[in-house]
Amino acid sequence: MDTNAKRDRRHTFALGVWLATLVVGLAATAFVVAGLSAEIGTVWGFPGFGVLLAVTFGTIGLLISVRVPGNRFGWLFAFVGLASALQELIAGYVVQGGLVSPGSLPWIEQVAWFETWDWVPVAGGATTFLLLLFPDGRLLSKRWRPVAWLAIGSIALVSGFLSIQPGPIDSAEFVVNPLGVSGVDAITGPLGGAGFIALILAVLLSAVSMVVRFRRSRAAEREQLKWFASAAILAGLVFAGLGAADSANKGFQILTVFAFMGMPVSAGIAILRYRLYDIDRIVSNALGYAVVTIILFAIFAVVNLALQGALSSFTNGDTLSVAVSTLFAAALFNPVRSRVQRAADRRFHRARYDGDRAASAFSERMRDELDLETIRRELVATVGESIQPRAGAVWIRPSRRTR
Repeated sequence: MDTNAKRDRRHTFALGVWLATLVVGLAATAFVVAGLSAEIGTVWGFPGFGVLLAVTFGTIGLLISVRVPGNRFGWLFAFVGLASALQELIAGYVVQGGLVSPGSLPWIEQVAWFETWDWVPVAGGATTFLLLLFPDGRLLSKRWRPVAWLAIGSIALVSGFLSIQPGPIDSAEFVVNPLGVSGVDAITGPLGGAGFIALILAVLLSAVSMVVRFRRSRAAEREQLKWFASAAILAGLVFAGLGAADSANKGFQILTVFAFMGMPVSAGIAILRYRLYDIDRIVSNALGYAVVTIILFAIFAVVNLALQGALSSFTNGDTLSVAVSTLFAAALFNPVRSRVQRAADRRFHRARYDGDRAASAFSERMRDELDLETIRRELVATVGESIQPRAGAVWIRPSRRTR
């Protein structure tokens, strides 16, 4: 078959998957809106967050499939998006037919059965194969094939045992699992527990694979891995904070959703190489502002407490102490930010730090220099040491008198 015809068929199929994701997502959104008044109980995150994830994954998958057709990540993201939309549709269907309008929809128990296990392939695949295959959609080497099979086997084992666990369904407690087998416990049972342990091991080994890939990477691939690793670390920290603080905290749950949305976005930027080399600047600035915020908040708290104690004998002191503490912290913002940003650039954005130092040293040396040839020679030498171009030259526009 002609190459152009194959490419067109792939593009058409990718567009079809994306359109299917949108259609399913719209249907799921309709069910979500109709079920807002139902007494569902505590909903993790916020209603319809699965549609948001589906559109994000699906759109990034479409862009990668069209722009970089040889990269399998496009198809992986596309099908993750479609699966997320189907999950949300199933959940909305069960709520509509089981709570909002009982008896209005058929096969509620059978459809609800999918909710017992349909999240495992999506969550398990996202935490294993995204790490194993990034950024080119291929394993690091044949030695990592057992890890891929371990991930597939553990996902299948966990899904299977969850699908036959008896009792009410976790995400739809008003429905009893129609295929539940008495005495089966998917978590504490020997085989079910082994499945969860194997899945955790597969996730850890997948993370090791990414670390090994990063250590072997060079140039553009290293920048791609930085993008994805930054988003993955942020999502991991937010998820860990959710577990350490309070898993029922709505703020943490919503933050977790958006943190996980950052993973396909960062992967899309890395694979499509859009502003690829800006990652060092982004990490450096983000870390710098985070540290500055923590320092200024600590200063504000200490000064506020000290002023409240000092002024308590004269006046209430709360309003005055808050005002003075705020002004003091605001006055320290620029000097603190400057020092912290230099330290962050020195560690995470070395090119900018070295460039700033080279520019400052050049300005200092040339402050009183008048000879154009000396300035030209120093400028070429400074640029060559800083960014190491293949060639360098300076053109000096001649004056009218010279012409």
